[in-house]
Amino acid sequence: MHSHLFRRTRAMHLYQAGVPLPTISEWLGHSNIEMTRFYAKVTEAMKKEAPHKLSDSDNSVFKDDVVFKYANDEDTIKRLCGLK
Repeated sequence: MHSHLFRRTRAMHLYQAGVPLPTISEWLGHSNIEMTRFYAKVTEAMKKEAPHKLSDSDNSVFKDDVVFKYANDEDTIKRLCGLK
């Protein structure tokens, strides 16, 4: 057992709880967020939960019942894609 095991475990618990990585980085005292990425890795469970978080939000565009605002406006779609 070493102190970094506790740091890594705490970082993972915070990350899994939804705490943003920059906040965890500050909490751990890292000067570079890349060092925090070493401690806090995305788990399979977090990957599986991400789409559900998107669709559960009230204002999500990823819901099945939400119609794309410009679905029937081909000119606007072309302009948004830089094709016009």
